[in-house]
Amino acid sequence: MKINKIIAAFTATMMLSGSLTAFASVAGDSVKLGDYSESAAQTQALIDARPDVQRMAEALDRGVVAVRNGSDVLVSWRWLGTESSEVKYNVYRNGEKLNAEPLNATNYMDNSAAEGSKYSVTAVTNGVEGEKSKEVEILENGYLEVPIQKPTDSKMAPDGENMFEMNLPFYACDASVADLDGDKEYEIILKWDPSWVRDASKAGYTGDCIIDAYKMD
Repeated sequence: MKINKIIAAFTATMMLSGSLTAFASVAGDSVKLGDYSESAAQTQALIDARPDVQRMAEALDRGVVAVRNGSDVLVSWRWLGTESSEVKYNVYRNGEKLNAEPLNATNYMDNSAAEGSKYSVTAVTNGVEGEKSKEVEILENGYLEVPIQKPTDSKMAPDGENMFEMNLPFYACDASVADLDGDKEYEIILKWDPSWVRDASKAGYTGDCIIDAYKMD
């Protein structure tokens, strides 16, 4: 059994890291809204002033995704929470840099990508280029298909006394993402619901739920 096609745009959005979070260093301090550059500088100042109150976050990689759209390829990547508001990026296809100047964006449209091309991204901080990300291949069909494994049917005696049993097939239900093995890449966390399921707020019996996980590769 295979999971339904995951729309690449949804996948890319889910893969993006959260923005920086900061707390006021002094009671009454706040981050000004409006002008991006000014508010970003204020946010960074608050983070620098109070490193002890920064939220915990997963150490994720660049998360580069390349999606085919006709003759074009959209390349997108994460702006990491550890990077400043001044960071810029270079995009590489098969080792060749595509942009003339560093990009102040987290996506790039390549208009001349041949089938089989691979992409990587580097961050440029204060004019210094960092390490290249892992190369990724193009999602030629516009989505990523992830095989899943349906659990064996469970059994349940609804009367609680084993007078008779019911076979309960499982169905793929809610899903989320997290880096479970520390490799800096997201895994899909999938909840399997049985065919006989009852919320814990209600009286009665319910089948077992199973939590499963799948790597994106």
